[in-house]
Amino acid sequence: MQNNIHIKSLQSTLQEKTAKIKKLKKHLVIMVIILCILLVTFLLQHNTQVKIILTITVASYAIITTIKIYLIQQIQKKIQQKIKSL
Repeated sequence: MQNNIHIKSLQSTLQEKTAKIKKLKKHLVIMVIILCILLVTFLLQHNTQVKIILTITVASYAIITTIKIYLIQQIQKKIQQKIKSL
């Protein structure tokens, strides 16, 4: 009985993490597209400092999002292992 409740709780957490990964991947794709557009426009116009700042900001966000996705996937693996062991 206790194990069933624990397994259902872990499965619920697993579903939440999966949804979060989907959302973060969508954000990451959008940020990479924006980054590519900024880089192309930066290459065409060399004299804008604002584009450099925007590019760095978007690239930083993309890196942070990638790290979040990786960490959430690691948590998912641990949860799946725990479910299998119960």
